[in-house]
Amino acid sequence: MQLNKAKDNPDDKEKFALNGATRLPENEFDQTKKLILLVDDSKNDATLLMLEFGRVGLANPVVWLRDGSEAISYLSGDGKYQDREAYPVPSIVLLDLNMPNVDGFGVLRWIGTQPELKRLLVIVLSGVEDVKKVNKAYELGANSYLTKPTNRHDLSNLVEFFRGYWIITNRTPEVPQIRSRA
Repeated sequence: MQLNKAKDNPDDKEKFALNGATRLPENEFDQTKKLILLVDDSKNDATLLMLEFGRVGLANPVVWLRDGSEAISYLSGDGKYQDREAYPVPSIVLLDLNMPNVDGFGVLRWIGTQPELKRLLVIVLSGVEDVKKVNKAYELGANSYLTKPTNRHDLSNLVEFFRGYWIITNRTPEVPQIRSRA
């Protein structure tokens, strides 16, 4: 990679850190302000994931929902989620597949029918490693498929990867704030 020296100065501490740590510039690409919607029926999995987010310094706001039907209500701005100031459309959805009511596939299917959500990043985070389910998730529009870790060390690695790629490196598209259909 070659830096454009006229535009990018390695001494500029807003863009580079001397110790190798990445510091985000405070501008429109500040990914730490992007809302993450975590959809998982397991309180234990959600709690461990959010604790690990905090441990690695992931400062993004996280909204946790327990099933797919609640996720669809949130994303569509229905019912108690009508107030988009209080319940903004997320930039990233972390989606479990096996949930009551509407499963993760149902959520992916629904998102695929919503033109306003075509830029929404959906990352499946599931304990299922079946290649048929992985393929189905991608066919329905998932942007990534991650397997839930089974131990703390692997969880830490996964969250570090998620933060490094999806929060720091990747640029999330702007997703329009859908108004309630009520």
